[in-house]
Amino acid sequence: MEALCPEYSRLYQERGHCQVLQRQAQSAIEAFERAVRLNPALPASWKALEALYRMTGRQADAANAAAHVAKLASLPAAIVTARSMFADGEIDAAEKLVRQYLIAHGDHIEGMRLLAQIGMKLDVLDDAELLL
Repeated sequence: MEALCPEYSRLYQERGHCQVLQRQAQSAIEAFERAVRLNPALPASWKALEALYRMTGRQADAANAAAHVAKLASLPAAIVTARSMFADGEIDAAEKLVRQYLIAHGDHIEGMRLLAQIGMKLDVLDDAELLL
């Protein structure tokens, strides 16, 4: 899988979970860190990192991971999912999901920011300029 999709964040997330089960903390940390570098909208990876950092005495890193967990938990699930899709290159699916959310729930700052990022990525600058 890594050879086919080396930038797929969930590959590293799953690798991290496997390494936790094998009690390989440092390897798990490296896998989860790679996952969140590729896709910062992975709550499970941030939660695992928080626990692993605490276990290994990295309190500042644990606090940072906890802040990411809290931020993601404060967002609607649809926005987190759309952000994750966007990070993984599923641009059209992310756009569809965030637009559906905004239509159903009205203005949401993070949703509008994400839609602007999608617009810039797709070079649809009218939407991006309007939203920004």
